[in-house]
Amino acid sequence: MIGADFHVRCSHPVEIGDRVGISARVAIGDLGAELHPELMRAEDGDLAVRIHAGAIIGIGAILMPGVTIGERAAVGAGSVVVADVPARAVVFGNPARVVGRWDGVTGRWVPGAVASAR
Repeated sequence: MIGADFHVRCSHPVEIGDRVGISARVAIGDLGAELHPELMRAEDGDLAVRIHAGAIIGIGAILMPGVTIGERAAVGAGSVVVADVPARAVVFGNPARVVGRWDGVTGRWVPGAVASAR
């Protein structure tokens, strides 16, 4: 599902997996990133944005160039994602930080940090 006023301005690929929820006013963009070397991936310059299956992107979130949103991860409303989000993590803020995770055993969101997927 994709909400109203969803904006994508990219010169690089955007990959969206199955069963992804993208709320209203979410923005994904990389135009102009080539002008800012710090936005380039050190290893290969990959600026693709990847949103894996089952992820949820909250209203007004911004996904910066080159980030990957892990499977079943949740991005809180208004968050600015500048780094990869691990699978099943909950992130919130500017910049987005891990504030919780999805516990597959209990089927609930629980507070606390999780290790990075990288």
